[in-house]
Amino acid sequence: MIRSTTRLTLIAFAFSATALLLAQERMRPGLWENTVTSGGKSATRSHCLTADELAITNGSTEAIRQSMVKAFAKLNNGSCTLKDFKVEGDTISSVMVCGASSFASTRTFHGDNVETASTSTTAGVARVSHITSRRLGACPATEK
Repeated sequence: MIRSTTRLTLIAFAFSATALLLAQERMRPGLWENTVTSGGKSATRSHCLTADELAITNGSTEAIRQSMVKAFAKLNNGSCTLKDFKVEGDTISSVMVCGASSFASTRTFHGDNVETASTSTTAGVARVSHITSRRLGACPATEK
């Protein structure tokens, strides 16, 4: 259960970890820790994000929207579409529909912290998940 919710949530994070109103630095490159909580279970994962990986996140609202449309069109054999996308202040919300399932997400940026609340609904059953993300600092140097 947490695995499929986590997958959709991380997809949403990657593509809707997005906009204020204009292109700007919403997330800084570095080591980010994400804790996903769903169904009473939590999983924490850290990942280094580069400036290139954050280019869409830190891009314009339209660039973010187009990236999400393109990514969601590839999911579930092309049956997923972005139905709603809003940017209001430091909060972004989106709704993705995949056949009879839907995924709603709201993400709020607070400097080096990001909060995401999402609800996936399949066959009338809603599953709520929360992601708290925080920048831990620079990525560790890699050995060559």
